[in-house]
This record gives sequence, structure tokens and C-alpha cells, in this order.
Amino acid sequence: DLPLTTSRPSPKAYHPELYPAAVERTLSHDELAALRFGAKKMRATINDVMLRDLFLTVDQWNKDHGDRRPIRLAMAVNMRRAQDVLPATNVVSMCFLDRKDKELDDHAELLKGITRETRYIKSHHLGYALIYVIALLGKLKGGVNWLFTPRNPWQCLSTAVLSNLGEPLKNAPLPRDTQGQLVAGGLTLESLELLPPVRPKTS
Repeated sequence: DLPLTTSRPSPKAYHPELYPAAVERTLSHDELAALRFGAKKMRATINDVMLRDLFLTVDQWNKDHGDRRPIRLAMAVNMRRAQDVLPATNVVSMCFLDRKDKELDDHAELLKGITRETRYIKSHHLGYALIYVIALLGKLKGGVNWLFTPRNPWQCLSTAVLSNLGEPLKNAPLPRDTQGQLVAGGLTLESLELLPPVRPKTS
């Protein structure tokens, strides 16, 4: 599949807003409540609804550029267990959801299919699959490089990545100042930008 956009600045036309090719949005409490209500009404999770909308957004982008094509979304899967005490560790894997262009026309069926697939991924702990494959290929010389190297210069391993982060520092064991910002010694954390793993040609 061809990527949506270049993942590194072009030497001919430097557009820093395209690198990295990511969009971040923080939802208000009211927006989150409305999204949760709508998802529950459709018997889906918030993440399922966001995946559906990302599929539709990418498909619309493809149609606007005159070329519908299959879409592969990488979904971050939280591998953290309740008993883990790893506040500064990223315990995450990835699973991939593929849809052909014709599967995107019926929005209701698209959401139902995504919900079935994500439930299956969670109930069968498929987040471990990628980790096991990488571990296995790590025993072979050049195995990991072979897995993650596209077979041709136009191929991308996934069209886009969706990561639903929640509030990552909500329970951080650090004091806060009068504005609610985290304080560590003489430093105040004013902002934080988080990205899931983004490979070349993946947005």
C-alpha cells in the first residue's frame, strides 16, 4: 500500500508540519462523555469508534486523491497488567486491522466488524503475537531487519497508527503546583507530547 504522505521532510519542499505525520487531540470531559455514550449505544468501545472513523477518514483522503486502496491500521495494544509497577515503561504491542475499499462503504457493518475483531484480539491476547514473532526472528541473523524492511520502496507496513492514550500521568506520584502541573525537584512539567511507534511511510 502507498503511504498517505512522506514520513520525512522532502529536500525540495520542506514542510515541517508534515513531520512527523501525526495529529493529536485532547478531548474535554463533555466530549469524552458523549463519545462514551455513543459508543455504548452502538455496543462498541471508544477505541472501536475511533478506529472506524480513522478508516473512513483515510478512505476519504484516498478518494479525494483519486485512488481508493486497501487500508491497514496499526492499533496500539496495552500489555500492562494490573500488578505491574512500571510507571515510566511503555508496555505496548501492536495489532493490525485491514480493510478493502468495498468493506468501508457500510459504516454500521464496518463498526460491527471492528468491534468483533478487537474483542477477539483482547480475549485471545493477540498483542503477544508481534512480540513473540520479533523474539523468534531475533534468534536469526538479520531476521528482525527482514521483518521490518519493506520489500519495495513504495510499500508501507501500515497506513496509519491509532493510539488512544487516556491520561498517562494522572496517577504520577509527584506533587503538583497551583496550576496542576507536575513538579519534580526544581522542574515543572508544562507539556508532554506522546507518539506511538511510527515507521517510515506510516501516519
